[in-house]
Amino acid sequence: MVSNFTDQRASVDIKVESDSDYIANETLTSIDQADWQLGHNIIYNDTETREIHYIISGADTDRRSV
Repeated sequence: MVSNFTDQRASVDIKVESDSDYIANETLTSIDQADWQLGHNIIYNDTETREIHYIISGADTDRRSV
């Protein structure tokens, strides 16, 4: 899924509701595609782009909400 956003942010954090840790940015480029899970992402927070690319998947039933 790809979403744009209008306002540039100092920080954009993605957290899975069932986990205590935030999901690191750039997990879409640092983790093999076969291992992607709900919430893995890459955030382009530069002025020209401002997009969030993230995974939506029901494969891991422990990860239900981000």
